[in-house]
Amino acid sequence: MKKLIAFVFLAACSVSWARVYTFAVLGDAGNWDKHTKEVRKSIRNSADIHRLILPGDNLYDLSKSYADVWSNWAGFSFSAVAIGNHTLGYKEEAAFFRLPGEYYTRVWGEDLLLIVLNSDNEKNVEAQMAWLDETLKTASQQFIALVYHHPSYTVTSHHGWKEKERFQTTLRTILKRYSDKISLLINGHDHISTLVELDGRIPMLVSGASFESRPAEPVNYKAEDGTSVKTSWLYEDGSHWTRLDFNTEEGDIWMNFVNAKLDRVECSIRAKNHKTSLNENCKQTAR
Repeated sequence: MKKLIAFVFLAACSVSWARVYTFAVLGDAGNWDKHTKEVRKSIRNSADIHRLILPGDNLYDLSKSYADVWSNWAGFSFSAVAIGNHTLGYKEEAAFFRLPGEYYTRVWGEDLLLIVLNSDNEKNVEAQMAWLDETLKTASQQFIALVYHHPSYTVTSHHGWKEKERFQTTLRTILKRYSDKISLLINGHDHISTLVELDGRIPMLVSGASFESRPAEPVNYKAEDGTSVKTSWLYEDGSHWTRLDFNTEEGDIWMNFVNAKLDRVECSIRAKNHKTSLNENCKQTAR
């Protein structure tokens, strides 16, 4: 996997004393089949990745247990797990992954804050959003990322944002209110691998092509609330995962989109100061 290792070394480790927080993002991965086996093998080939971010849909076959799927990932830590719409139950999922609740934070000092939400539960929207607003109001970390399952804006013809309208309507208001603080949104649900920009300020990473990938087209439109929604990069096809590096010294985030079967980085995108830039390796698959 020479391309991935070489690029990440140059991008994330150019300053030897920098604190770099590295994660693998694999959404909609709640199956254990040839595709998720390819994803696991590809992540293991990176050698330095031990933390996983799961943006939901963590169990598809409800005749099986979470252990049937996720015991195969022994050696990795589940750093942030969001609940999706494919689940045995909120309490059951929280218990297996040892989550503090349906929504919670993961904190790495003053460097990184991951805020995890349950976009599937519309019965506690008010409580979740009040908690989120207060959390963002007092947050001071260098990087702040939100992790939840359903994208807040429509990115494919397979799913629309109104599937969780109550949740998204309130969340959209909060996203605008704290757009200067939020570094990144991490979603799944749509079985694609893409980066979409909201108002050219907040990057929305959709990494939901772990066990299944679907054809999709890039988007470029003005949403009902006035937000511009535009694709920066979209995969061609196949199972993907995303390598995520938060570099405290450089103050940037690197997103490496990896084709699991080919074990190859197809696009590397840098986010810094609410601006994103595509590396040259994105040209062949950018649309």
